[in-house]
Amino acid sequence: MKNLKFILLFFLTCVGVHNVPAQGKFNARKFIGQVLYLYSPMHNDLIDKYNKTPTSVHLPNTTFNVGKHIDYMFYITDTTNKTIILNELPQMVYEIANDYANRGAYAYLEKNKITYNAGDNYICYYINQQTEYTMKQIRAFPSSQIANIIPKKLHTENYYRFLKNTNSEVPTQKYGIYGLLQEWNAYQHAIKVAFNVKRYYEREGYTDITLWEDFFANYYEYQMAHLEFKYFILKYLEYAENAQPELYEKLLKDANFRKTYIEINKNYEDTITQFNLYKPAVFSLLSKAGIGTEETSMEGFSLLFLDRVGINTYGNIDKLFKDALEEDVLKEIEKKIKN
Repeated sequence: MKNLKFILLFFLTCVGVHNVPAQGKFNARKFIGQVLYLYSPMHNDLIDKYNKTPTSVHLPNTTFNVGKHIDYMFYITDTTNKTIILNELPQMVYEIANDYANRGAYAYLEKNKITYNAGDNYICYYINQQTEYTMKQIRAFPSSQIANIIPKKLHTENYYRFLKNTNSEVPTQKYGIYGLLQEWNAYQHAIKVAFNVKRYYEREGYTDITLWEDFFANYYEYQMAHLEFKYFILKYLEYAENAQPELYEKLLKDANFRKTYIEINKNYEDTITQFNLYKPAVFSLLSKAGIGTEETSMEGFSLLFLDRVGINTYGNIDKLFKDALEEDVLKEIEKKIKN
């Protein structure tokens, strides 16, 4: 998702002050490691676990070549600019969480000496330092099968990327609901790291408005995924209940599947609650620095204004998904997951 930042009037602030001079010895990898270690230790742990996954696994009856790791620096487009690095940390963590879903599963198979049978698929959901769920997938239909039951007003960018997309290698098509859950979890980690880096911005000072523009824009990019993917997952289950009731029953009987759903949803809710409690404090301190703040709607967009810059909060889209989740059938399915 890409946030839409509206530049209004004459906003000429330059973020070049955060650039590192070419002759300096700035180490982007070390900087990322320090930021995650200090402010988002969960994601420092995730990267460490990802890097420790094997490139090949030896199971009782076969050996798999998992392949090389992707260096997380690949997701950083400018390794000389701290501001850009901080902006791209959520996307970087999102990508690593997605890749770990497969690599972590292979590591689990090897550690537990599980015999592999042709056609088996496993997936691993990293929740936090103490918890991850690895499960053997039940054969599930591609997520594209539910594309036509999603109302047009909910056809977001991610609808086209993960539901309407018929590329069989996209996880949401290849693994069906497990791929949707994988994406939901990856975005959950992205929103968490986007919120956690607030402590770095606090250290840099509340008077630097460009930092807070980046903080809010980055956070809101990922928050929408909470209700969006929750809706997609529950609609998938609604469709399965009617089209493939055996799959539906098996999914709801899978304790790890239910726990994963519950944990991901709770992590989103916790982060969003913390953000909503934190936001007024930022507004207050910005106000003391002479920087005005306002939340409003304009031409169909929900916007947060920091002085002259309007940041898309996706509140209008969030409301559409929130209302859609009020369907009785979806509330009943979620109740079954949680019970």
